[in-house]
Order: sequence, then structure tokens, then C-alpha cells
Amino acid sequence: MNIQTESVLRIIRQKHKIIAWGLLLPTALIFIQLAGFVMSSGPVAVPTRAYQDQNQNQGQPEVLGESIDLRGPAQTGAGPYSGGKAPVPQPAAPALTREQLAKISAKSFLVYDQETGTVLASRQPDQKLPIASLTKLMTGLLAYQYLDFSQPVIINKTGLTSIRPIVDFKNADEVRAGDVFNAMIVGSCNDSAQVLAQAITQKTGTSVVTLMNQKAQELGMDNTSYANPIGFDNPDNYSTADDLKILVEITQRLAIFSNLGKTNSVTFSGSDGQRYHAVATNRLIAQYPELYAVKTGYTEGAQGVMVSKIVRTGHNVIIIVLGSRDREADTVLLKNLVADRTVWQ
Repeated sequence: MNIQTESVLRIIRQKHKIIAWGLLLPTALIFIQLAGFVMSSGPVAVPTRAYQDQNQNQGQPEVLGESIDLRGPAQTGAGPYSGGKAPVPQPAAPALTREQLAKISAKSFLVYDQETGTVLASRQPDQKLPIASLTKLMTGLLAYQYLDFSQPVIINKTGLTSIRPIVDFKNADEVRAGDVFNAMIVGSCNDSAQVLAQAITQKTGTSVVTLMNQKAQELGMDNTSYANPIGFDNPDNYSTADDLKILVEITQRLAIFSNLGKTNSVTFSGSDGQRYHAVATNRLIAQYPELYAVKTGYTEGAQGVMVSKIVRTGHNVIIIVLGSRDREADTVLLKNLVADRTVWQ
């Protein structure tokens, strides 16, 4: 091999080395960057069903199904720090004076921060009391668990109460289960609760009252008992503000409940064109923009009962009132004295 040939070969080998390093270096840098990203990013977060329910479109109700975990409320904001994330703001409210407490007629009340569960004010929150139509929160929870809200239920007026408020359904009419649910929560319609109860029993083969009490035990509502799906007075139909806090936490995580907080009335039709109408029983939602309805109730035994939500930027405060001579006045007073004066630090 002559000198000229060796020179040519040497130049070719040098070019190959340059090309190889030119390809290898960018590739190596890419692998290093990918490795650093994977190590820093951690596992990908998957939205929970509670998150999906909270962001669900009101006009497209989704069937809960029996697979969702309804055993207890989410343990959010258990302390000042959670999972290595930014500190959870902790609420603080001024203590009620003796004079202020004397103005509140309710036998029991509970005011708490929804995000952390922190109690801001209370009176005998563990006292067992009749809860009237707050019972319908549990009826509604079971309806959401077992029924398809997009499908109709057949009205059987046999045994349906005429005690108002009622929708006054037409016998044998077919009405969408979601509309019956809305009339029960917004208008507290007693016959709506019974229609849903009939459908639940038919679907499961188990008495709805049995299912209500089973669910209460699963949720840890140890001082609660149900005797009917409406909330009519009965020695075995009672709860406490502490137990209702658990039920409110569960139901307010579901959009089908929380989306009704500012609904003044509901109107819908049955299969034959029959029109039905129900008016909201919470009279405060029209007066206070920041106040949202959760559920109201009244019977002679329970007197006035009410659960309301005060919505602030980034924070919600729940007010539960039981055994009140004036549920609206007590709720507004607790809103003014506690919810409006709460600060998050």
C-alpha cells in the first residue's frame, strides 16, 4: 500500500470517528435528560372518582354504581401539612360569647370548615335528635348508588303520602330517576323520597330502611338510626350533628348534590307529557349569594333543621342546625357570627 493510499484511509477513519461521536453525544444527553425527568416527576396522579364527581357536568348525571368507596369521608387537611405539599390553611373563628349563644334557639348546631373538618363552633353536636327531612340525604345517597338516574322509574301511587311538600305524581307515569331525585333534594318532596325508595328496594330486593341503616354503620354514623326514607317523626329516626357531618361530607363530594345548592325550583315531565314542579325549601339562597342549600327539614318533633354551605374564595363553611325554633334565623346568625368571621392562616 503506497503512502497516498494510507493517507486517504487515515482521513476516512478520522471522519468516521467524528460522525460516530456526533451521533452518540446527543443521544447520550437525551437519555440523561429523560432519566432526570422520570426521577424528579414521580408517579403520574390519576384523578379520583370524588374529583370527577365534583367536576361533573350538571346536565349529564353519571350513575355511581356499587364500586365507589362510600365507607367514610376523605381524610383531607388532617394536619397543617399534607403529603409533603404546601401547608393547608387552618381556619380560626372567634369564640361565641354567652350572649351570642343565648340568641341561637337550636338545641344542637355545628359549624365547621369543609376543607379541613375543623370545628369552628358547636352546641351539643353529639345529642341524638330527630332530623326530619335531613333523612333524605341518605335516601338520595342510596338512590345514587343503586339507580341509573338517566333511566325512568314507574310511579306506583299505592302507599304514597299526601303530606306536603309533594310532587303529586300521576299513577303509572314514567319519570326519570334524576328528576325525582332533584325534586326530593330541592323541594324536599315526600312522595319523591318514597318513589326512589320503592325503586331501590325493587332493584336490590332489600328494604330501603335496612340499607339506610347499613350504610350509616359503614360510614361510621354510630349515633344514627333510620325508620323511613322521608324523615317522618319516629323514635327510631334520629341522628346527631356530628354524624350528619359525615353524611354531608360524602354527599357534597358528589356533583348531583352540590350542583343543586342554588336551584330555586325544578320542572320536568313524565313519559306522557305530564308536567311536574317543585319549589326550593331553602329561602335563604335567594337572599345571600354566598349561601348554598344542602338540605332543609321540619316536623313537629324535630322542629326546624337545616344544613347550609357558605362559599368563600377557596373555602367552604358548613352550618348544621337541629331542633331550631327558627332555622333560618339561627343559620343567618351563625353565618354572621362564625362563618363570616373565620380567617384561614
